[in-house]
Amino acid sequence: MIAPPIAGGAEVMEVRRVSLEQNEVIRSKYHIHSEETMISSAVLIPGNYGCYYLPGKELQDVCSRSLLHSFRTTMSMDARKKRYENAERQTAAATGCLKRYIIPDELLAEASSRDADGNCVFMGYTDKNSQYTAKFDWIFPPGMARFRTHGPQLLTTEEFSSSQNLMMARTDIYRLWHSNAFSVDVDDDYRICVFDKSAINQGLPSRIDPVLNSAAERFLREHFRFTLSVSWGGGDANEEHAVPGQAVVSNDAPSNGEEEESNTTDNEQEDFVSEVTARLEALQG
Repeated sequence: MIAPPIAGGAEVMEVRRVSLEQNEVIRSKYHIHSEETMISSAVLIPGNYGCYYLPGKELQDVCSRSLLHSFRTTMSMDARKKRYENAERQTAAATGCLKRYIIPDELLAEASSRDADGNCVFMGYTDKNSQYTAKFDWIFPPGMARFRTHGPQLLTTEEFSSSQNLMMARTDIYRLWHSNAFSVDVDDDYRICVFDKSAINQGLPSRIDPVLNSAAERFLREHFRFTLSVSWGGGDANEEHAVPGQAVVSNDAPSNGEEEESNTTDNEQEDFVSEVTARLEALQG
């Protein structure tokens, strides 16, 4: 993986290799130690990296701090949906998520009138005798909108319910898309980026047509950002450092971990009690 471009450019931030030291009292917290700076053309091997503002370029510290879980990973869309579908007890979050996966008939009608040829957006023409059929599905499922953890939320949940957020895709390819195994970087001429070995040797093209897919740009961008958060665990180093404006990412974090959800879940109270209990026991011991 190539060192990613930083928001604001190389004159504002730089990427450094970092090491993580786990807190012995609260096991979910880490101390972050900065190491060497990476040049922009460097190929990043698996490891931990931090994004650092250069001197005089820092932003004001506006992060909301959390006692626990300073380092987060994000579940793939497919993993979270299956988790909710298989849950013994449905929470409000699960019910709302699954309900928003249903595509309204009027949106299907709008998308069908726009893409009457029925070709897969990634693979092109789909033979009617193929074992894989092509059908409309979400580019960024509205049910996943509340689980975005990657920066400013430029679209509301309601704005994801649009026919422009639908694409014709072959069912086998869509499974890879929904599991965040690959995505499309619209800012690099709609280049297809593979993040998991399951998407290798699937016949994916290097790019999709930017003209045909320009209307879906904002939804493709959201999927790409979400996929990055699945592949790169991270958090805000403000929670471990006095220096504001640092963030740490890891490109070897497990993609099926769990991040803090945007709203309170039934398990958060239990997690909090467990963490505090472990901390008190460690202090007493």
